[in-house]
Amino acid sequence: METAHASRYVIIERALRALVQDGANSIEAVIVTLKECAPWIKSFDGLIGFIDGLTQSEEREALDTMAGIAKLAVNAKFIITAPLPLLTANRSGSVTLSQEQCACLLAHAFYCTFRRERHNYNRINFANIFHGANPLSHVKLRFILNYFSTVLKKMPTGCVSFRREVISQDEIPNWEECEIPMPLVAVASDGSIEDSHGCLQVDFANEYIGGGVLNSGAVQEEIRFLICPEMIVSCLLCEKMGPFEAIHIVGAQRYSDYFGYGETLEWNQLEDYGSEPRDEFLRVISEVVAMDAKLYKPIARPVQYRSESIDRELNKAYAGFLSRQKEARPIATGNWGCGVFGGDKELKSLIQMMAAAKVGRDMIYYTFTNEAFEHSMNDQYEKLLQKKATVGTLYKALISYRKERERNPRLSVFEHVYAYVSESACTTS
Repeated sequence: METAHASRYVIIERALRALVQDGANSIEAVIVTLKECAPWIKSFDGLIGFIDGLTQSEEREALDTMAGIAKLAVNAKFIITAPLPLLTANRSGSVTLSQEQCACLLAHAFYCTFRRERHNYNRINFANIFHGANPLSHVKLRFILNYFSTVLKKMPTGCVSFRREVISQDEIPNWEECEIPMPLVAVASDGSIEDSHGCLQVDFANEYIGGGVLNSGAVQEEIRFLICPEMIVSCLLCEKMGPFEAIHIVGAQRYSDYFGYGETLEWNQLEDYGSEPRDEFLRVISEVVAMDAKLYKPIARPVQYRSESIDRELNKAYAGFLSRQKEARPIATGNWGCGVFGGDKELKSLIQMMAAAKVGRDMIYYTFTNEAFEHSMNDQYEKLLQKKATVGTLYKALISYRKERERNPRLSVFEHVYAYVSESACTTS
């Protein structure tokens, strides 16, 4: 386990043991320990503000939990007995850890004992949450402390697997020549990806997996990592993603519910904790695939309609959806790469539909309460079925859209695709 250098770790272990022995009688005692473990942290305004907002009984529980986290960190050397393999870029591989090992790693992340973040990996230490004097830092601490409080009461005995899937150049499909028809697609404005049990659940990921979960982010990926904190371990294991790869996390347990989104995010108690079925490896039956879409800033949004951009997103979705096992679960997804990433919902929905068809998976598409887009996408899907559209026809339609859009900027992707597919159907009939 790559925490601080050996000489530095002597100081860290002494500080953690002192907190375990003496107990966390005040937040000041916890901060003294944090300063010993991570002297580079300049401020604890976020942590102090969080504690100040608690009732007396809540404060006592939070401090007891922080002492328990310190004990987990001290015991890690007995639980993690070999160096952790890293899942480096451009190389398929997997790592399976017990849930107790995940908890120990996250305990060290809480006390910021890991060496300063390495190049091409996301941050793993919790320092930014502690010094972030904003309401989101307080909310994130709610999620994190609820996780630790739960596992300290009764440590789960299952496993979590982290897997990087890379497709080779030989595996990249010839999209233009693909004659596979549309998959089975269900579109819904209500429901959520994380509640789609039995599906491959898409994480709208940052290229640095986890995105801003330990910083200021609070959108789809960050929320998923907060309700399933074992997923945060991937920030330690997984190097920045390249264009032909995705990261799968199997067995991460859910510990919290939530409401709100972004600045309105709030923690909520999970009603049915621990009820999930497990597989033969004692992993919770839950598989999340992290796949990063391209970021298009407002001035560069037309770039997404170029052929190289379409190819990039198709190949990324294909890498994420590809199953090397016999079972191919349905995909639960939604507006991947839209929102702050600037993607066109119509374009991204069709790209994901094409990739799902290529790998032989059905798809559930959540529009996140957008009923207008639910109706629009359902209408488009029915039209594609009526015209017997194939992946190849759809690909050619998307590639040709850019020029048509230059002539008619108000032309939508769906309008152009339907016109193109209709014309192709007439030509071939």
